Amino acid sequence: MGEMQAQLIPEAELIQKGSQVKVKRPRAGESGVWTVTGPVATPEPTDPAWDVTNTVSGRRRIFRSSRLILVRPPHKRGA
Repeated sequence: MGEMQAQLIPEAELIQKGSQVKVKRPRAGESGVWTVTGPVATPEPTDPAWDVTNTVSGRRRIFRSSRLILVRPPHKRGA
């Protein structure tokens, strides 16, 4: 069991362009599922920021990865 825990990858490192995420502790207008459109330049390499778009409303926001929960990884194309 200890070996499996050593192999786990932090959820924040799994987030990439095309992933679907939810926001931890959502505030007004931040609920629902969001699609990651790409990384944002940030001076904080330990907690990168992501540009996301709400899948229903189309609203765009920028969130730090520490506030995001991975719902679905990006679709693999051509496989």
